[in-house]
Order: sequence, then C-alpha cells, then structure tokens
Amino acid sequence: YVASEFAALGVDFEERNDLLEEGIEAMKTAWTQDGVTLSGRHFLARGNTMLPRPTSRPHPPIWMGGNSMRAIKRAARSCQGWSPLPTQDRRAPRTATVSNLEELRQRIALAHKEVEAIGRQEPLDICLSLLQPAPGSSDYDPQHSRSYIRALSDLGVTWIGVRPTGSDRAAYLDHARRFADDVIAVLR
Repeated sequence: YVASEFAALGVDFEERNDLLEEGIEAMKTAWTQDGVTLSGRHFLARGNTMLPRPTSRPHPPIWMGGNSMRAIKRAARSCQGWSPLPTQDRRAPRTATVSNLEELRQRIALAHKEVEAIGRQEPLDICLSLLQPAPGSSDYDPQHSRSYIRALSDLGVTWIGVRPTGSDRAAYLDHARRFADDVIAVLR
C-alpha cells in the first residue's frame, strides 16, 4: 500500500491489484502444469515447467491479506484463506479499519457473503495475524488470551498468528512454551 515502494521498483501503483491477481493465477498454473505458456503485464513464460512440484496438492495454500472488499473478493475467488489486518490506527491507508471484534465480525460477514455469492464449496480459512498482547509482554494475560481466542473462533477465525516476545532465544522459547501450556493446551 506504500506508493513509494512501487515507484522504487518501477511499477505503476495503480496496477498493484491487477498485477497481484495475475501473479496468483500464474503461480497456481506454474505449480500445477507442465509447459506453461503465459503472457502477463510484466512477465512472459514460453513453455516453462517448474520443478520440483510443491508437496501440497494441488498447490501450496494461498492466503490473501487485506481488509478491502477487493482483497476479500480475491481471497474468496482465488485463495484458500483470508487474513484481515488488525489496524489499531490509520497507518494503513486505503483499507477498512479492523480495530475491534465488531469490525472484524463485519468483515468476516462480508467474506462469508462473497463465498456464498460465488458458490464456493471449499472452506475459506480466516487467519488473524497477531494475537495481542504478545506472550511475554508486560500486559500479557493467559486468561485474556483464551477468552479472546474463543471470541475469534466464535466469529469464524480458523487460525491465529502469535509472536511471543523475548530478548534472546531462551526467553522467546520460554514465552512460546508458556503460551502453549497456558493457552493452547487449555483450549484443546
């Protein structure tokens, strides 16, 4: 979403969505077919075959990030999952705000509506990336995390991302172990 990053690569910022959608289809084709012939805006494949094939069949799962309606539609149409982005403030321009469970519920409802509208049969995973507060931080509370994860599950979130804190490897692993013991094990 940062226009200057596109400029640094010589790519028209207004093409970003079309290029992403084209790239997703090109990757899926490359992962599943031999002798791929494709002509895109910024690439040309003339009978290319990608080997070795991914071990995931038919291809690795693709999860689309973003809160916009276009990102949600793209996820429902072309991906195995959708990952809404928590936005605590407006640092992420040009996207819908997802700063609380109600806003997340509204975006998930839009995703389910899109899945239904296109007649998708495959489930759409929903991954909220970044459980806050982080395990190991001063305000981390396992009971709060368990309640929050239950609320996310009730909304339809199927995956969460967790980033424990730690000033070194040992501290990081300790916080990850505590999270596993105090939250994951209890929720199972």
